[in-house]
Amino acid sequence: MFEKGKQRRHALKLQSAMEYLMTYGWAILIIAVVLGALFSLGVFGNLLGNHCVTTPGWSCISATLSTSGTLTMKIGQATGSTINIQGAACSATASSSGYPAYGAVGVGTTGSPTVGGAAISASAPATVANGQTFTLTVPCYSSSGSTTYTLGQAFTGFVWLNYTLPGSTSPIIAQITTSLTEKAS
Repeated sequence: MFEKGKQRRHALKLQSAMEYLMTYGWAILIIAVVLGALFSLGVFGNLLGNHCVTTPGWSCISATLSTSGTLTMKIGQATGSTINIQGAACSATASSSGYPAYGAVGVGTTGSPTVGGAAISASAPATVANGQTFTLTVPCYSSSGSTTYTLGQAFTGFVWLNYTLPGSTSPIIAQITTSLTEKAS
């Protein structure tokens, strides 16, 4: 009889512990879902600060965006080959074909991108060896096509490069960032 009472008290303690864990577990799960939804909506975008995430073969060392919409990025190139950069673009949105919705990835347009301070084009590409870093300057277009930003306004978008491999004339247009968030300064 003494053993039955002890087992009953033990069972009640276990039941109480399970109820406690279930109640707080559901509460934590709901909070996690709400925070995840808020994060995906960009509510915490201003808290996260600047960040740049690149595709494999590239690294983003630093990035700054001016209020005039000029993005200056220091980029590392590790594609396994020397490349000849002919053009670049920066846009908040991509077209249905995967290219920038605003800004030309082509060459010789107004606001032409530069590599290391020198304008780039098909006739004067910037040669970047594998493992080398370079500074890219390119106009960044917002989702409305504007290149004007107010101080502290965040830009979120992508960067594309138009380049060829040595001995080839076939251009490769690659989106090198999967995410770029930068505040105008």
